[in-house]
Amino acid sequence: MSTHSSRSLYLILFLFLSVHPLEAAPAFTPFLAEAIVDSVNVRAGQSKNFERICQLDKGEEIVVLDKEYSWFKVQLPSKAKVFISDKYLLKRRSDQGQVTANNVNLRAGADINYSIVGQAQDGQLVVIKEHKDGWYAVEPIPGNFGWVSEELLRFKSAALPEVTLVEQAPAPTTPSDGAKAPEAGTKPPAPEAAAAASKVVTGVLSAQRDPKREGVYYKIDDNGRTYYIKGHNFSLDNFLGFKVRAEGTMEQPSFDNSGSPLLKLTKIQLIL
Repeated sequence: MSTHSSRSLYLILFLFLSVHPLEAAPAFTPFLAEAIVDSVNVRAGQSKNFERICQLDKGEEIVVLDKEYSWFKVQLPSKAKVFISDKYLLKRRSDQGQVTANNVNLRAGADINYSIVGQAQDGQLVVIKEHKDGWYAVEPIPGNFGWVSEELLRFKSAALPEVTLVEQAPAPTTPSDGAKAPEAGTKPPAPEAAAAASKVVTGVLSAQRDPKREGVYYKIDDNGRTYYIKGHNFSLDNFLGFKVRAEGTMEQPSFDNSGSPLLKLTKIQLIL
């Protein structure tokens, strides 16, 4: 090819890229999907050769987080089982364990030859389902994902499901603003006033180990103010590291001497 021809080719290519800039692929937006048939396999990888973690019934909902080729990356449902070596789990009660090391592999089966579906960190709490042959079967934790062939799921909603805790918070016995309780003989507050005691906070849910309580505590920073969150650990763990909308009732006294308020959780929802 002559020098003139080469220069012409480069010029054409330059003009094409200038007029048609290369654009980055749009970010994937998570959504709620449902299984379109019975016995939909959720696998440990993007192939039918990977282990089956669980199955979905027809119409069962699941959160889709991403897509690679013809496979959807999904949040593992609580009914799924993942496995952790009992060498790295301290059993705290019959249905709860605490991870004792960092970067502990969680697998699709009770053997080191099964696929890794995620990792757990020191101090993390898990729900124990069973124990056998040196392995605990536990509920999935944040960061444990499975894969479903795209033709087996269909879009249902852009709104991700709200988690309502089983144990609802009772109405507070004292006002959340520090006012005195009503004297005997006064009328009870109207329903509208009782509803006002409910509090909604938004922010990223985080957790830290608390050596004094030998566990973890959860908190949300909402516009510079820290709220401690009281609820079921097993539900809260699914939202760690994500921005959430948390609704509940304020409790007195506060969690510690810092004065940070304590929110007894009734509902929590992921914010996209």
